Amino acid sequence: RLTQPALLVAGLVLLVVWFLLIWVVMTIGEGGMIHAAARAQRGQPTSFTQALSAGSDLLGPFVAIDTIVFFPLFVLLLTIMLIGAATMILGLILGIQSGEVLSLALPLIIGGLIVFFLSLFIVPLTLGTITFRSLAFRAAAMQKLGVRESIRHTWQLIRQKTGPVIA
Repeated sequence: RLTQPALLVAGLVLLVVWFLLIWVVMTIGEGGMIHAAARAQRGQPTSFTQALSAGSDLLGPFVAIDTIVFFPLFVLLLTIMLIGAATMILGLILGIQSGEVLSLALPLIIGGLIVFFLSLFIVPLTLGTITFRSLAFRAAAMQKLGVRESIRHTWQLIRQKTGPVIA
């Protein structure tokens, strides 16, 4: 019964919905924490409901910032997956048509090397994306900037203070 397509699709949909729900809750929580920390730094008390309300208000801009900031990482991962899939399909087609092992292995080796070298960019791009995201969230929450302004402000901040941001 577990291999029935309807059950597999329903399970996949539930898994995606679960992860989206976790992401939304964490994003609201992050907005609430930024708001609460800013109020605490100014010596103003804050309550859970105030932080939750502030986090909910920031959900729209934060989702937009996430969408823009994570796009390069998404493109890199999609490119890696497409090259990997194309390499496997091409290798199988060439291997079946010619019947030689080299015809199967050559596309896999070339594609594998391309995927490997592209994969080297995943960790630095992820670290940069997460850093940029945190700074853009802070700019949106603390300075009440819009999405474009937050991203522009964060880019200028990183360009002006590259050393401290890296540290």
